[in-house]
Amino acid sequence: MKNSDSYSWLDQILHRIAFKGIGIQRELADIEDRLFMRRLEGISIEKPVFITSLPRAGTTLLLEVLNAVPDFASHTYRDMPFVLCPILGEKFTKNFRKESTLRARAHADGISIGFDSPEALEEIIWMAFWKDKYSSNQITPWSVADRQPEFEQFFRSHMRKIIAVRSMTTSGSGHFPRYISKNNANIARLSLLSLLFPDCRIVIPFRNPWDHIKSLRHQHSRFTNIHNTEPFSLLYMEWLGHFEFGKSLRPINFNKWVENHGNSDPQNEIF
Repeated sequence: MKNSDSYSWLDQILHRIAFKGIGIQRELADIEDRLFMRRLEGISIEKPVFITSLPRAGTTLLLEVLNAVPDFASHTYRDMPFVLCPILGEKFTKNFRKESTLRARAHADGISIGFDSPEALEEIIWMAFWKDKYSSNQITPWSVADRQPEFEQFFRSHMRKIIAVRSMTTSGSGHFPRYISKNNANIARLSLLSLLFPDCRIVIPFRNPWDHIKSLRHQHSRFTNIHNTEPFSLLYMEWLGHFEFGKSLRPINFNKWVENHGNSDPQNEIF
């Protein structure tokens, strides 16, 4: 995630409009399907890669390493704020593009990012179709029973669009990169992803538990302070579905542990 000072007041207004009108983005995505039907039909989705884990396990670094390989295509900061309609978004913003210069990301963890860096934007799609899974203090896991044909069609089309936008294909080669994403919340829907994409590769990095806990506590404290002083940062994380830290924290309710613990505010118990 970028620091909020990376966005001008005009950028912030544009983001507010884009995410307040997420339903309009879905409609634009349908128009996009029709406008670029021929281009998208020629793109196959083969062996997509889903990087996921609990936050602070190294998923961002893993995405950056793999995305550097031409065989992969991921969301980047260039797709913001029109994430659901990336082809139209690219055409709309190409005349306003800024140079991609690297700067430290908000986590202050040694990772530098720019407009062309890969980013975790996939959760926006899941939120658009499963609003009931996201309550004010938790996220309900998915199961194989949660299949939704409209979502599946939308998601597959969206993956093709990301491949199209990022494609490094040479004319007539017929070869397209594989879709790759980093989405920590996918840890809550592993069985569903495996069902939807039988040939997918799900990569789950692990970290020493004590180092992991220490990092989680540090980032939660850091983002809580950021959210208290930078309101746009909190909105930005909620728009993207980044509910891992700070005032936007919504833990995944595995095995209904939130209810079973008997505490209405899981933040107090986690950190």
